[in-house]
Amino acid sequence: MNQSVFQLLGNNPFIRYEIDARCFYFQPLFLEYLRGKLLSLGRDDVDEVYRKAGDWCYGNGHLHNALVYYKHCRCAEQIWKVVSSLDATCYPKREAEMLIDSILWLPEDFRASHPMTSIVLSVLYANNLQFDDALARIDKVI
Repeated sequence: MNQSVFQLLGNNPFIRYEIDARCFYFQPLFLEYLRGKLLSLGRDDVDEVYRKAGDWCYGNGHLHNALVYYKHCRCAEQIWKVVSSLDATCYPKREAEMLIDSILWLPEDFRASHPMTSIVLSVLYANNLQFDDALARIDKVI
């Protein structure tokens, strides 16, 4: 972050940035204010806020948070961008389950137009030793 942001945060009693954790902490009263403000916005404005938050998280390596924000604004393309950008590696079971849930959340017509979703699902199911589910997904592609 640039120096002016640190100066702004340094003078702000409501927001603190933790450099090591690379995250912001909000004073609870200010957080309540922001939640109230969010409720007063229209759906398009809320979706735009979530999309921007997802973009920021994606750009800064917070992929789980990016997926959460993209789901809030129903951004299927961005969800697939995050999932398909991940390394082909073994994942802890809970992380693989989160990725599986993210892909299954995508609309059926989106998954049908993106056959790689079935391949990635198959790999993630195999990662979690769910071989029957893995075979069922790969059979859809073959």
